[in-house]
Amino acid sequence: MNLPRYALAEEKFAEFIIQDSRIKAHYHEAGEGDKHLILVQTGGAGATAYMCWYMNLDAFAKAGYHVYAPDAVGFGLTEIISGSGISAAEFVVAFMGEMGIKRAHFVGNSMGSMTATRLALEHPRPCQEYDLHWRRAKNRDRRVPCRRTRAGQDCSDELRQADAH
Repeated sequence: MNLPRYALAEEKFAEFIIQDSRIKAHYHEAGEGDKHLILVQTGGAGATAYMCWYMNLDAFAKAGYHVYAPDAVGFGLTEIISGSGISAAEFVVAFMGEMGIKRAHFVGNSMGSMTATRLALEHPRPCQEYDLHWRRAKNRDRRVPCRRTRAGQDCSDELRQADAH
């Protein structure tokens, strides 16, 4: 599938270590500043972060966000160079560390929503706000507003309650 390239998004690579694994992360970046937004991709055969988010990168950058869309481990061009597997949430936390991001907003789609939920439950400190989308049996989008305006504020109850419905 040939997807259009947008003006503000740059394709990049970063290498870092998570536990005993060396990761080569492929990602797209748009915008600048310290208002960080991480777009967490969906899964599926052949899925990449760019395929999932290419129509959103410029829009979020123009809205004032410094946007990152990394390919998840095992998808696109992100790969484990050496070592063993890692969780998707551990990958996002390590990616944030490599990029120098202390706090961020997250938008997750499908599998990306599960990753962002796990991130919120296991690593709540770097998370400012979540917008999670996934399909349920009734084929409807679910959005979980989780406003994190102060460091240390916990939204795990909101996430658990939304998942129960």
